[in-house]
Amino acid sequence: MSKIYPSEYKDEVDKPIGDVFSVQISSFILNEKSYRVLYQYIKNEAQMFKIKSENENLYVVNITNIIDCLDYDKSEFKRFTSSGRIMELIK
Repeated sequence: MSKIYPSEYKDEVDKPIGDVFSVQISSFILNEKSYRVLYQYIKNEAQMFKIKSENENLYVVNITNIIDCLDYDKSEFKRFTSSGRIMELIK
């Protein structure tokens, strides 16, 4: 069984793992409580894989239905210089 470690991101060190935690930009992990609440809303929009940690069942969620819903005219954002993709939403 693989271990799942909390984030080592500087703002998250020594904080408990929450009900939802990020894996990648379109993937995240839900605990059992979050999964039961969110399943009805995301079941047709994502792939879900049950995994077992040492203490509980967890679910890896991979969002497959991605919609570009950003209002570019009313938003302020920063882009990556290398690719032009959006790096950060400011407003």
